[in-house]
Amino acid sequence: MIETHIARRYLWTARKRAHTAFLSSISMLGLAVGVAVLLFSLALMAGLQGQIKKRLIASSPQLLIEPAGAPTIDNAAAIETAARRLGLSDIRPLVTGIGWGANDRERRGRPMRIRSGTARELHSDNEIAVTRDFAAAISLDIGETITVVAPRTRLTPFGPMPVWRKYRIARLDINAATVEEFKVPYQDSAAGVHSTFPAPDGSVWFAEQGSNRLGKWDPVTRQTSEFIDADGGGKVTVRVNAQGDV
Repeated sequence: MIETHIARRYLWTARKRAHTAFLSSISMLGLAVGVAVLLFSLALMAGLQGQIKKRLIASSPQLLIEPAGAPTIDNAAAIETAARRLGLSDIRPLVTGIGWGANDRERRGRPMRIRSGTARELHSDNEIAVTRDFAAAISLDIGETITVVAPRTRLTPFGPMPVWRKYRIARLDINAATVEEFKVPYQDSAAGVHSTFPAPDGSVWFAEQGSNRLGKWDPVTRQTSEFIDADGGGKVTVRVNAQGDV
């Protein structure tokens, strides 16, 4: 090949000049590494784009038919029959929109996006699946009741009334993560938590460099205890062995 011929010519003629041969070898090696990294990046991006497209297609309908000038579609059965005749394999009615989810016990609520047909683990029409972030925001858990209020109203003899319904939370979406914060008891100045370490019993120990204390968070009581060292010095690192010794 012409590339091999050119490379051998310049390297062979420069064999008696070690400096020139060394620089040529380094240049070719750098060029080879750069091309390899470029090919790897292109392959990685192509695979990533393929995964993103596959997930988007799996989570979104390829054909969405919405009503015009009405909240529902009257001839949904005829549309479903025609779609199956055209070869569509999965056809499902879908309810989507924005509502208000509330915790009546603590009188807390926030907007929520409503979508039907995504929770296959529900056993009845009175159950609902919400994300962990949303449940934590209004202090609800699995088995508790949530009140969902629609943005539209219903005309009654007493005037417009909101449309609402109570649901039992049957499942939490584990794909949505949530973070809960716990304050240390020492509030005189910055505690300066430097390191944390989980213990075998499920508790979490941490070192407070700023206050020269050791802290322990109990997952059962969800309370934090602090231990003061009279010898002085800042606590930096804390470790717990398999027997629970700190």
